[in-house]
Amino acid sequence: MTLSRKMLLISGCLLLATGAILSAPKKASAYAPLSFSWDCQPPDGVCTFNVTSGNHAMYQWNFGDSSTYGPTTSTTASHDYNFSGSFHNYTVTLIGYATNPPGSPDNIISCTVEAQGPSPGGNPGAHGSCSG
Repeated sequence: MTLSRKMLLISGCLLLATGAILSAPKKASAYAPLSFSWDCQPPDGVCTFNVTSGNHAMYQWNFGDSSTYGPTTSTTASHDYNFSGSFHNYTVTLIGYATNPPGSPDNIISCTVEAQGPSPGGNPGAHGSCSG
């Protein structure tokens, strides 16, 4: 192999390596904290969710009743749980993504939320927080 061919091959490899490094997306730590708070008010079973950590570029909600919201850059979500009875527990999952548009999830947390519904005596409402 001639010297000029070797130099061409080396410079091509350097360009590829440099391009790969420059095009790699920056991603937050997989251990970035993720947390949310929730507040459910009777009598209609509507719950408001707020991301209380600011470490992710996008979020996606799974409300535990086969309903989802996102991916979104919004840190708030509202969901109406349609059910009969005074309350029901749902496992709510929040997924945090380090990049926008979203790639692989950076962090995932799940907590049980008690949604308040209609009740003859009235429900005081329920609220809480979830972190992981």
